[in-house]
Amino acid sequence: MAMITGGQAVAETLSSLGVTRVFGIVSVHNLPIYDALSLHPDIEVTNVRHEQAAAHAADAYSRVTGGLGVILTSTGPGAVNAIAGIYEAAFVSSQLLMITGQIESRFRGKAKGFLHEYEKQPDMLRSVCRSVASVRYTEDISKDIAGVVDDIRRGRPQPGAVEIPIDLQYRIAEVQIVGSPHTERLSPDENLLDQAAALLQQAERPVIWAGGGGNISG
Repeated sequence: MAMITGGQAVAETLSSLGVTRVFGIVSVHNLPIYDALSLHPDIEVTNVRHEQAAAHAADAYSRVTGGLGVILTSTGPGAVNAIAGIYEAAFVSSQLLMITGQIESRFRGKAKGFLHEYEKQPDMLRSVCRSVASVRYTEDISKDIAGVVDDIRRGRPQPGAVEIPIDLQYRIAEVQIVGSPHTERLSPDENLLDQAAALLQQAERPVIWAGGGGNISG
């Protein structure tokens, strides 16, 4: 384990997960993550003009490559702007990870009216994401991200989101970087496969009409 900032923990975790591209918009609520990503030549950051564009770009990236599309947004309005794109990704079963900020931990739930404050952000994200994690400790950042990614890839892929308060992004802590999780893939019934193969062999003009799941399954 290494003593690193929360922002560095995000960058190190994304690198360990094999992420090579991130789409997003820089904000006061994700600066430590952007700073850390700038030190990772293996991860290219594509900045966009609107968070919805970031979500659509990450969705397209996942569809084309079969990999994990990642977006980085601010808290509150920034996260809200990405919702339409995340919904589309959910509809087509894209592997999309959203990492968003949040106001300082000590002020959450106190209705102080901080910039971009949105206490119920996780509830909003759950409307379009199967798994949502709200980080409580810097030490948990890598574990929480890896856990959401594991769920994203499990069964029928669905988007997931992680929100990280800005104070935890700046805080230095001893963080164990979690590598790519081993996700159990669903296996088809071999008897049904044999039956399908027999039908294809008997067909005079066989045609296979496969949806996006065929591409996702490799």
